[in-house]
Amino acid sequence: NSATAVEQLDPFGQGAGLINAPGAVEYAMAHHGKPAQHLDFEVTVPGRNDARGIYLRDQQELDGPLSIGVKVVPLFEHATGAGRSASDLEELLGTDLDIALSSTAEWLDTPPTMVLLSAKERGSQSFVVRVDPSGLAPGVHFARVQASDATDASRGPLFSLPVTVVVPEPPAPPNEPTRFELDLLPGAPARRFLSAPADAEWATVKLTTGAMPKGPHTVLFHAVPSARGDMPHDLIQTFRMLALREHSETTVQVPVRGGATLELCMSLSWLANPSPVEALGFTVDFHSYGARGRAMAGAVSPP
Repeated sequence: NSATAVEQLDPFGQGAGLINAPGAVEYAMAHHGKPAQHLDFEVTVPGRNDARGIYLRDQQELDGPLSIGVKVVPLFEHATGAGRSASDLEELLGTDLDIALSSTAEWLDTPPTMVLLSAKERGSQSFVVRVDPSGLAPGVHFARVQASDATDASRGPLFSLPVTVVVPEPPAPPNEPTRFELDLLPGAPARRFLSAPADAEWATVKLTTGAMPKGPHTVLFHAVPSARGDMPHDLIQTFRMLALREHSETTVQVPVRGGATLELCMSLSWLANPSPVEALGFTVDFHSYGARGRAMAGAVSPP
């Protein structure tokens, strides 16, 4: 709550910002002793394997609003051991905090308030957020659910829940490749997200360059076919360092997961020519081996 925000190219680059030591001391002195000020909170999403945030990426999750439950547990580590004191027990059982919930984006709705109780028999408190990605443009969208003391907003968020929505590009017409262009700037990764057809198993990515008046470029190519965790380790990403010359074509083949969202990321190498690359052309064609469907039956041994 005391960090200095930094302008950045995406919300994942610097997090809360840079440490502000004088600001941190002022914050600690101003809010010392306030209810739950020293507590950590465990915020998880039970319906998504107890994830620490919400991440929507595949097309089937983006067609309409979703209601997702969130669990909040205050961590009284010092008050839960066998040697806890009477004051520890009083804090453990006595915390009763009115929380004001808010969202940083219109497509993310949350209840206005919740009451945070610490009684151990309750286990945790929960609330439900509503995510409506149906009106979002292609690209990455990031927001937070922020929880503050309803009686003292100056304390800032006591805990927060990150929410990321990845909207893929509109699909190409049937039997046609997807085409787009990217401008590569120094220190700025450029990304595109494509929804793979249901039967796709691999894709051909062709890069086409135009004029390069300041010479060739070395670029980093990174492809992530799925974020579901359902692919073998050696297929979960494709990483290449490519030397691009003017008026040339370079082809990379990448594995994909049918129905999942493929991420393509390009950036200039920090060791390379620092001048920008303009209008780098991409042609992405999805393919299927045609040897199997969604499931394959194994051989059955005779009795």
